[in-house]
Amino acid sequence: MIRQVIKKARGFTLIELMITVAIVAILAAIAYPSFQNSIRKSRRTEAKTALENVAAEQERYYYRNNAYTRDLTQLGYSGAAGTGQKVTENGYYRIQVVQDGAGTCAGAAPWNCTRYYVRVRPINSQSNDPWLFRIYSDGRKYRCIKQNTTNFACTAGTGAWDWNES
Repeated sequence: MIRQVIKKARGFTLIELMITVAIVAILAAIAYPSFQNSIRKSRRTEAKTALENVAAEQERYYYRNNAYTRDLTQLGYSGAAGTGQKVTENGYYRIQVVQDGAGTCAGAAPWNCTRYYVRVRPINSQSNDPWLFRIYSDGRKYRCIKQNTTNFACTAGTGAWDWNES
């Protein structure tokens, strides 16, 4: 007598596959925005570095010329002639040297200034980042949150970069 053993086919049912796909989709929906936010925050390091570098170059320039400049080419940044603006190395922020309202900038380029501030604005793929950052010639540091397409609300820092938590 020969017995045949019939094995039941094993595999996944359609319901099991659908549940698995749903779980993966939910996890992805939660993880992706968090991942994007982490990338945005890490790119802010570029903004901080750019601000610190321009401020240091401004102090060197002041030491040699007894004035600050709005022209970034005077500080060794190429491609910014006369505009006072330059895009950061990776292209996520635009650096701009601006006359501080309490100071003056006299004459033609390189605009000998008594006070200035440097700001970085997010651009390109970073443009949805709501933060703008500033550093003033007297050392004040500000982080500003975008309220609409043109206005920012700024809060002063304590001297150290206090926007790491944002």
